[in-house]
Amino acid sequence: MRRVLLALITIALLGYGGGLAWIEFSSWAFAAQPKVAARAEAGPVVAVAFYDDRPEFRRLRTMTGVRLLQTREADFLVTVGGWRPGRGYLGARDMRDDALANGIQPAQVAHDRGSNDSVSNLAAANVTIRQAIGQPAAIILVSDRYHLLRLALLARDAGLTAPLRFQATPDDLGALARLKRLNYEALAYLSLLLPKEVASAAITRLRMAGPASPHAMEAS
Repeated sequence: MRRVLLALITIALLGYGGGLAWIEFSSWAFAAQPKVAARAEAGPVVAVAFYDDRPEFRRLRTMTGVRLLQTREADFLVTVGGWRPGRGYLGARDMRDDALANGIQPAQVAHDRGSNDSVSNLAAANVTIRQAIGQPAAIILVSDRYHLLRLALLARDAGLTAPLRFQATPDDLGALARLKRLNYEALAYLSLLLPKEVASAAITRLRMAGPASPHAMEAS
């Protein structure tokens, strides 16, 4: 019995390690591909920057979106995520304010009304974009390379029908921070196997987010 238990634990650890290796390699290969090319669209291009609880990474994503507007690779910026009513906080609004403080005009940026995970972030982005400018010519998703890989798998189901591009923020994580980030992504992928209501309730509880996002409900 002991040997069987040890064998099962070993198999589980090998499987989990293999999953982390897949995330690392796949996200690296995904980010290595050219994602934001010289624009050729006649219509508006929207950059969507995703919230992160870590201030330095949140600002990095915001400023990457700001640079896309400054270089005219995008015309409009949407910030999403960080909805924490249990703490009286809306992170996407802070990201919007940060963009305004860095020279972006109010008519060029909007934030979602409330989303707290990648699935609801994408749904909220879809609603916010349509309310602000209608149908865009293209959408550029802005986040770190690990998150972008997962967003690419989820975006179409969230209703984003415009051509998608992906802009990864600079990657300078140390070894321990990278391992932590990989484990977070592994758990995020596992959460996608749960029923949507169960996963949403668990994330809401962990993040003290309060009731379901009105944007997520509107987009569902």
